[in-house]
Amino acid sequence: MNQKTIRTFLLIALLNTINTHFIVAASGQLDPYFGNQGITLTAVSSQNQLQSVAIQSDDKIVIAGSLISSDQELLVARYTADGILDITFNTTGIQSLLIGSKTEGFSTVLQPYDEKILVSGAAYESQRNFALARFNTDGSLDTTFNTTGYVTQSIDAGASSYAVGIQSSGAIVTVGASVDDIPQFTLVQFDSAGHPDASFGNYGIVTTPVSLISSIQDIAIQPYDDKIVAVGYTSDATSIQMAIARYNTDGSLDNSFGTLGIVTPVIGTESKAYSVAIQNDGSIVVAGYAIEAGIYNAVLLRYTSSGMLDSSFNYTGIVQTVIANGSVFFAVAIQANGDIVAAGCCKGMLSEQLLLMRYTTSGTLDNTFGTNGVTTTTVGAVAYIQDIGFQSDGDIITAGMSDNKLLLARYLA
Repeated sequence: MNQKTIRTFLLIALLNTINTHFIVAASGQLDPYFGNQGITLTAVSSQNQLQSVAIQSDDKIVIAGSLISSDQELLVARYTADGILDITFNTTGIQSLLIGSKTEGFSTVLQPYDEKILVSGAAYESQRNFALARFNTDGSLDTTFNTTGYVTQSIDAGASSYAVGIQSSGAIVTVGASVDDIPQFTLVQFDSAGHPDASFGNYGIVTTPVSLISSIQDIAIQPYDDKIVAVGYTSDATSIQMAIARYNTDGSLDNSFGTLGIVTPVIGTESKAYSVAIQNDGSIVVAGYAIEAGIYNAVLLRYTSSGMLDSSFNYTGIVQTVIANGSVFFAVAIQANGDIVAAGCCKGMLSEQLLLMRYTTSGTLDNTFGTNGVTTTTVGAVAYIQDIGFQSDGDIITAGMSDNKLLLARYLA
């Protein structure tokens, strides 16, 4: 082989390497270096639920949810940065907790100063109660927290906590729904030692009956004033609609937001909000779904800090996107550059698929991401994304379920 031919072969090999690199690095594609070609599936028991994800400073991935074996227990697990169960966490990568006869985990957050793991959910004792547990970074229960590592709070005839957040003071806010005569927005605040915070509401408890039935699904703590933005839904005898409320740090409704602290937008014949995120300028982004003409549309709304729809966001403050035969957003998060990443699922012809989308700060789909701003992934017959996190390089970790297996996937940002 002469030198010219050798150089030609070397050039072709180099170009192929470069082209492969650019294909692998495309924004919105699965990262083949994570798990098994971008996806990690874990079957912990015969029935599992993955509800929430949090990313450690070393990029390890903490997830929380529930598992059902002989009992239903709160589930916590940790994976390495590349999607492998981390055996330095409780020797198996997996930890569980049973409080009462049944326990569920719905949300997790890491304490910023020591990365201890907080998980909120529900415990079935004499009734269904708010539950909050704290784990050390090695997976053991933190017995400095209420001496047992967990605390439960009974409210009215029963309650569940669907989300948890941490204020700058270290106070822990858990939110969800409780049932008195009707289900209502419910917040419980604990101090960092796991005791009800008497400075918040009525000895740590706040309930808000928005309508006949109402429930908080997620919260965001405003970083500049610690006010609590809560999103969910409310319903009366005729419709179900989104509800957004903002609370002051003492648990009172913030009357500077919306109408006496509450906004209930009417979108389509039905809508629910599942997730909320705060942008750097204080704008509030809400994600969920709305039904229009019988079709589920994935929906984003953006509000100003005063609770008004932001007309600079898609001109109306609302973006509805139909993917395949129907779509829903369960999670929203803000990238470092301000772009909005939303995730959930969409219904294809043969399966329910993972759905990941990216929007610019003006509310338009980001055409540099996936296919015209959209990435769908088929993993089994039924799959969905429940939560989103970002690793230190900006890559997107999505957490959810696929055919009863815990699912983690990493997409390139």
